[in-house]
Amino acid sequence: MKRIAIIGMGHLGTALLKGLIRSKKVSRSFIRVSNSSKQNAQTVENADIVFLTIKKSKVVEVLQNIKDNLKIDAVIISAIPGVRVSTIKKILTTNHHVVRIMPSIPISIGKGIIGIYFLNSEVSKYKICNLLSKLGKIIEVDEEYKLDILTVAAGCGPGVVAYIIQSLMISFINIGLTKSEALNIALQTMQGTCSLLKEQKILPHKLLADVATKGGITESIVMYFDKHDLNTLIAHGLIQGKQTLLKK
Repeated sequence: MKRIAIIGMGHLGTALLKGLIRSKKVSRSFIRVSNSSKQNAQTVENADIVFLTIKKSKVVEVLQNIKDNLKIDAVIISAIPGVRVSTIKKILTTNHHVVRIMPSIPISIGKGIIGIYFLNSEVSKYKICNLLSKLGKIIEVDEEYKLDILTVAAGCGPGVVAYIIQSLMISFINIGLTKSEALNIALQTMQGTCSLLKEQKILPHKLLADVATKGGITESIVMYFDKHDLNTLIAHGLIQGKQTLLKK
């Protein structure tokens, strides 16, 4: 069984650990984690796969700290937004294979999205994808810049969806539901709608047309959203996210 190290135990590192344990692809005893610069070098010793889930500002410090302790055939899997494979290899000054991923937080329950980029074919795609397969849907990109797009779409997606659910919840409370009722209805509505679209292979605009019948309540709600250009507001928010990523 492969030995794994996770450097950086923030929200993403913790989600990755939970997802790997839940997947049963690797035993907890074969996973070592570190959230301290004093422990990083020791943590990567003998690891076959090293996940980097650290902040961009810590890249140079962490890589210089661990590079002499890496196994010669260890694979580095970076989940650091906006940091290119070439940058990591330049800092390491070694011949280690580097793979980039962009996972979303729901990997902790096996429902995430994992964007992945392989710089070359020498790395065993099958073994790495097999390890990550139980964490969610894997999307391999053929060009590295596409991971920046997935960072906004998939990585930030759960936050955007949570914002929408929160807005629904607050609105439901304002029209008379209790906090508990509002949360349960918002969650079930979101889950049920997504399941319906996925299982029956319906496009969103088709379901919208079926529900928002002419002269009906749903149509009046949607018309209000359209009048205030909600689509453009969401699009601009995502564009802002991408610009923030590129500035970092």
